[in-house]
Amino acid sequence: MDTQKDKRSSRLKGSVLYTVTLVMMVMIILMMSAIALAGTANKRAFGEYHDDQTTYTGRSVIDSVVSTLGKDQDNEKLGAYIISQLGTDKNKVITVNVNNKEALPDGYGTVEKLEFRYVGADNDGGFYISGSGKDIIKVTATVKMGNETTTYSKYLTGSSGG
Repeated sequence: MDTQKDKRSSRLKGSVLYTVTLVMMVMIILMMSAIALAGTANKRAFGEYHDDQTTYTGRSVIDSVVSTLGKDQDNEKLGAYIISQLGTDKNKVITVNVNNKEALPDGYGTVEKLEFRYVGADNDGGFYISGSGKDIIKVTATVKMGNETTTYSKYLTGSSGG
């Protein structure tokens, strides 16, 4: 009978250690998976925030520039000058480089460039909007924040075409 007890105790020797080690390894795998999922969700959230914020900033920059250069403003002559420089050359682009990258508060991104481009005339023969005959100008702002770069554009009617 003593030999049976010795065999049983020698067979079970270290089995608790193996069980605890196995459970710990499974727990480590589960924890690492949870950390990886949380990191991916965090990265995606920041990416979406940066993308949304650069879109809003681009829209705001274009609206501000258009209202500043628009009719009945002190800079109206500058806006008319930009339109006259574009002419009807569809390949010509006027790029305004923003030298003061600290112009926007933190959290809004930085404006990389602002472009003005002649698109065409708003006429009945084309596929444009109202057939007014006025020039259509495309204003584009490129904004960067984090790893996201967004280009936002707005179409405006300029002076009478011709």
